Amino acid sequence: IAVDFSTHFVVVVRTQFNTGGYSAGPFNFANDQNRLMVKIEVQGPGRWCRTTFSFQHPYWIFQIPRADFNGGMPSKVNLDVNYRDGPPCSTE
Repeated sequence: IAVDFSTHFVVVVRTQFNTGGYSAGPFNFANDQNRLMVKIEVQGPGRWCRTTFSFQHPYWIFQIPRADFNGGMPSKVNLDVNYRDGPPCSTE
């Protein structure tokens, strides 16, 4: 990905999960009084679902237009994560 830093800045969101079976998205971005508000939906594995027993370290890279912040950078970044369990898997 090529980024023109004169017109955009980059936001990297990284997390860690203790097992597999997680998914994230959608990601929502908003400007609230020059603060970048990032909202993420995370779905974990459902009850009785088989997952890998290894740490997962997913990351996402986004480019945000500086025009959304009057040509500059946000004064602060707020991260709001909404976690929910996935549907249960069969116990059979």
